[in-house]
Amino acid sequence: MLNKFCIVIPVYNDSAWITQCLESVCNQDYQNYKVVVVDDHSTDGTWDIIKSYNIPCWRNGERNGSGLANIVKGIKYCSDNKDDIIVTVDGDDWLADCSVLTYLSTIYTEDVWLTYGSFIPVSRSYQGTCQPLFSTHTFNDSGEHLYSKLTSNTYRQSGVWVTSHLRTFRRFLWDQINDADLRDQSGEYFKTAWDMAFMYPMIEMAGDERIRFIDKILYYYNDLNPANDGKVDPALQIATGKYIQSKPCYQLWNR
Repeated sequence: MLNKFCIVIPVYNDSAWITQCLESVCNQDYQNYKVVVVDDHSTDGTWDIIKSYNIPCWRNGERNGSGLANIVKGIKYCSDNKDDIIVTVDGDDWLADCSVLTYLSTIYTEDVWLTYGSFIPVSRSYQGTCQPLFSTHTFNDSGEHLYSKLTSNTYRQSGVWVTSHLRTFRRFLWDQINDADLRDQSGEYFKTAWDMAFMYPMIEMAGDERIRFIDKILYYYNDLNPANDGKVDPALQIATGKYIQSKPCYQLWNR
């Protein structure tokens, strides 16, 4: 069966970058995919750029400030099949080239449920931090090199984070996440560290055999966007991450 991809793009005030993002998505040489853009009530002309493309898009009536809330909404609009492969792309980032989906389709055999990595920062000032769980290299606060052999069910408690862009996953995994685990103590969708909130459960449910780390560069992370500096309170981000890590692990899931 031909893999179907659903690309969900949460956006807020990304007028300087959204064209490059959308061009990278709309020019994919793989044919079986859909796109939806969820604009969090941008005020800088981003919405006008989005509307110039012939793709499904949604603009919130007011800003909610949560990329996760917009991903939740986007998946509902974009995907209608449990076997769909969801791809998340931030509105100020972009896919590495026109063959990303074609390459992913070769990875997504029936026994693959989730992939992550690898990205490169636009500044090229550092290397992406994605690594395979089974051979993760980390450093402690003193800069000493540590080596950690992690598994899908020890990852959450390890304090390590290596499962970043490009994130893709089967829709049926997403559907098994308890909505309460995507929300903070006040009941709102997480506004920071929210990638942890959905990646931990899906990694735990998928298990080691159904996860693939991809070392090929598929994604550009826009670290040159000034909005990425200081837009999140570091203390809040750390506290939120620890709160998510303190939640119980999900059980290995069998379809």
